Amino acid sequence: MFCYDLFVGVLSNILFVILLVIIFWIIGIIININRLNRAKTFFNSEDDSKVMIYISAFTSPSVVSRRVVNVVEFDIAIRLRDSLKQLSSKHKAFQVLLTIGEMIGRETKNIDSDIRFSETNPIINQLSENSIICIGEPISNQVSKYYMQNAYFIYSEVSKCYQHLEDGKYNDIKGGNISIIEKIIHGKQMILLIHGTNEYDTLKSVEYLIENWEKLYKDYSEKEFAVII
Repeated sequence: MFCYDLFVGVLSNILFVILLVIIFWIIGIIININRLNRAKTFFNSEDDSKVMIYISAFTSPSVVSRRVVNVVEFDIAIRLRDSLKQLSSKHKAFQVLLTIGEMIGRETKNIDSDIRFSETNPIINQLSENSIICIGEPISNQVSKYYMQNAYFIYSEVSKCYQHLEDGKYNDIKGGNISIIEKIIHGKQMILLIHGTNEYDTLKSVEYLIENWEKLYKDYSEKEFAVII
């Protein structure tokens, strides 16, 4: 009788632990679903449209393609792309849920993104993608230059410095180097302009976005914003 009671007690404890693990597993999945949905809202990928990341490109007669890219920007763009992908994929439990969702026809997709090189010639028409992230200053990133025309922060090729909109006109930003993140909404299109005084200031802006997009979402949600890091 004693052995039976001991067995029942041990089994009850094991079942209780298993139940707790399942509960925490479900809570973890729910947290990750909510985080992924917040990211989709912030990066304008709620309809599962691909997030396009554009980096600077330069013309060079010394290479076959006549176009070269900034290595610093390319590396940080890869980090940004991978961070978007890992919003859910880093959790095995969440991947199990995605698989189950696919099987029953209720698929919850990850954020898909791709890296593209900016055109080297001026862009005259709005791009077709709904979610665009521009990395790099307008001097070398034509996509940034196109969407920066009516931005809060612009780069003046006359003053050779950044300017900000104040009382309906642009004024020079005095001081040292700056890093900028600006979100612009054009109808259904969302554009994130990420740039700085030089490539390392741009790097700082992208790193801030990777680490703090949830804070920016909490502060601004789907609204436009412009911040100096």
